[in-house]
Amino acid sequence: MPGTSAMTHHALTGRERIMASLRGEETDHVSWAPLIDPYYTAWLATQGYGGADAVRGALEDREGLWTEEVDALDIPYAIRLVGGDVLERHSPTIRVVEDSCIVRRSLTRGSEKLESVETPVGSLKTERRYSKEGHTRYISKYPISSVEDLKVLQYVMEHTHYEEDFAGFRERVRVIGDDGIPTSDGPQSPIQHFYMFLCGVQATTFLLLDHPAEMAECFAVMHQKHLEQYRLVCESPTDVVIDYENTSSTVMSPAFYRQYSEGFINEYADICHAAGKLFITHMCGKLSAFTPELRQGRQDGFDSLCPPTTGDIWASQARIAWGGDKILIGGVEPAALARMDASETRAYVTRILDEMPTLRRFVFSTGDATPYGTPVENLRVVADVAANYPWK
Repeated sequence: MPGTSAMTHHALTGRERIMASLRGEETDHVSWAPLIDPYYTAWLATQGYGGADAVRGALEDREGLWTEEVDALDIPYAIRLVGGDVLERHSPTIRVVEDSCIVRRSLTRGSEKLESVETPVGSLKTERRYSKEGHTRYISKYPISSVEDLKVLQYVMEHTHYEEDFAGFRERVRVIGDDGIPTSDGPQSPIQHFYMFLCGVQATTFLLLDHPAEMAECFAVMHQKHLEQYRLVCESPTDVVIDYENTSSTVMSPAFYRQYSEGFINEYADICHAAGKLFITHMCGKLSAFTPELRQGRQDGFDSLCPPTTGDIWASQARIAWGGDKILIGGVEPAALARMDASETRAYVTRILDEMPTLRRFVFSTGDATPYGTPVENLRVVADVAANYPWK
């Protein structure tokens, strides 16, 4: 029967299938674990999944009313709905605690959210906007724009601490049950944190070129806080820690990666490995330029591997380029799933699996978040292909 072998005599649970895949063991069939987050569950709710309360919550969010997390639908529910194994992201593991000298304020004004962080040495301000057309939120003004802002950021970091939330993680284990696993976040390398949340690509680059000493000092302080977070996360019952780097040659050169990311990531990997955890780096961009670095990196593998045109490397190419010992999670371009019909989807994902030299250490997933509006039927088609594809 397709999807079975002499070595696998029974159907595995979602949790067993994901963990066996990550460990390089043979499974009953390919694990299909799409990356689904509130971006997609809000759309599912507008389509009537989850009942009236979910629809109301999703419509409110779509109109730009601010909630940090949309609880229109529980993510494990949504993954089960489309036939996937549950690989939950961002499960709670630790809490961030700031000293009383740090004051945070926020103001919502229509589709705009203004945030400030006030300290005795200055303040930082962030502006976020909601795009109704793209159904997304984005930072319209970053908090760091000058070298003077770095001192304020360092003050905030030096007065930030972390507490365990292992009870919250165990609750996610209970909710998911045998259908999959929750995973824990680890912070990204300092440069990627600057790129994504603090400064943007252009301003970060100028600060690195114009003020290298000040940026090195700030990165060092940030890195020490990141190590503190990793050590605490690794005391938790999690099996898998994911660092959301979002690496891509569209924003970073291989030289920048080696100088500003690689060493930090390797230290994070060492902490996780010492605690017996798998350490995965989420890299959803164009990655072919980083082949030597990724082959040699100490992370166990890569999450949200994305093929063209959003990314630039197919899963089969990554397996050959980066080695058979690396975990690969991804392989499917999210935008393709959103625009294709069911028959096109079946042909597309079957070809991806046909080209894989082996299915070991491979979890079939979307190469980052499933887009708003992706047909449920397309996701179920992938589940059907994965469940019936011959093991190799």
